[in-house]
Amino acid sequence: MKFISIFWYIFSIAVLCLLSYTFSIVFYNSTKLFFPILISVISGFFFFLGLFNIDKLSKLLYLNVASDDKNSGLKYIVLFVFVIAGTIVSYTIFEERIEKALLKDGIVVKAKIKDGQHQFTQGFKRKTDKYFLDLYFKTEAGLECDFKAEVTSDMFNNAFQDLKVDVVYLEYEPSVYKVLLNDENIKRYRNIENKNLSLKEIDKFMALADNKKFRFLRTISGGWDTKVEDFGRIYFNLLKKEAIITFNANEKIVLFQSENIVDDKLFIPKTELVKKFKKPQNELDIIKYMNSIQVVESDNFELKNHNVEKTKVIIENGVITNYLIQKK
Repeated sequence: MKFISIFWYIFSIAVLCLLSYTFSIVFYNSTKLFFPILISVISGFFFFLGLFNIDKLSKLLYLNVASDDKNSGLKYIVLFVFVIAGTIVSYTIFEERIEKALLKDGIVVKAKIKDGQHQFTQGFKRKTDKYFLDLYFKTEAGLECDFKAEVTSDMFNNAFQDLKVDVVYLEYEPSVYKVLLNDENIKRYRNIENKNLSLKEIDKFMALADNKKFRFLRTISGGWDTKVEDFGRIYFNLLKKEAIITFNANEKIVLFQSENIVDDKLFIPKTELVKKFKKPQNELDIIKYMNSIQVVESDNFELKNHNVEKTKVIIENGVITNYLIQKK
């Protein structure tokens, strides 16, 4: 291998990395694959010079590859592979730069899902699916933003119209953003566990002042929202399928609702349990008759610091567990 070829190979890789690390992520974000492909083609030109041992650009004017090099076909295959690999590398670098910028300087706000679309194109061998959400959010500076975000199928299936979700964006360019709708993104950009509530967290919640309760819930998981009612306040998380209801008449009582709890041991610590007893069947029949709901299970728990009444009922989309929690 000639020295000039080694020089062009190193130079082409240097150009690929330099442009990928210095080109504006704002411009990249507006076009996505265009700039990685362009950068890869530019660096591929210098790689081409190395493949054919060209030491002067003027030689390109009279280069006859087909007659001058018996291995020209193989070299073009190598060049094609380099351009494809360079595009992937450049794309990865840009995405990592955006992720680092959002982790370092990103601002989290609530966005409203206005609509969603599922698009697919039928190719020669397979179908390609794409999922989009129409989002609206207002930046901290008061700028109103409407964007169409491409999301994964899981994120799309968890979303619905008017759902409020978190987005993280760059202050100097709100078009650079991420939708925090799945577990991985919420954990990464919010730096929280994003877990379901347990009695331990609800106990802490009950001890807080009203103006701190919502903020506390957002440190545990993403997706929380709140609204005021005549009887008190509802804190709900449509992503986690959980809700907490507080009552103005008695601050020592809250109602916790969840569609995720399949075992009481996941919610109530064994070390806290003093006694557990089931309601008689005749009492369950009265509940069914008076409320026109199907109660499938009802238990009472006496804990060290709480009394808990659990009712599991059938709803339209499944089963919901209600825990009426009273602090002693």
